[in-house]
Amino acid sequence: MKNQNPYAAPQADVADVVQAEAVDIRRMNRVASAQKFVIYSLLAALAATGIRSLVGSEVGLLLGVLVTILMMVGAVRLDGALNGSILSRILYALTMLLPLISLIIMFTLSLRASKELKAAGYKVGLLGADARSDPS
Repeated sequence: MKNQNPYAAPQADVADVVQAEAVDIRRMNRVASAQKFVIYSLLAALAATGIRSLVGSEVGLLLGVLVTILMMVGAVRLDGALNGSILSRILYALTMLLPLISLIIMFTLSLRASKELKAAGYKVGLLGADARSDPS
């Protein structure tokens, strides 16, 4: 019998395991930031719908245009962070002009971002995930 140290770490004749897919922290932080932007613009769109009925038509129109621009920026940012094509970004920006469809698109984009963030080990809450410096 060999003279072995009982407190030594076990050793095996296998190669070091390399993670199959390394998490790109900067990309995931961009996804998290863009998802928060999308969620806040979605909430702003819902609030603007209620506010439009209370205020005059000029103020309601201005508020609607501002929220539409926010939604366009959010959709393009999130699709870019999710590695979408240029064509998909253009189509997402154009669909933000359609009232109900824009809300559905924003919701589905947020769900896609949530799936990617959860797969990368991020905790995703009601208002999205927080950016962080390490993947664990």
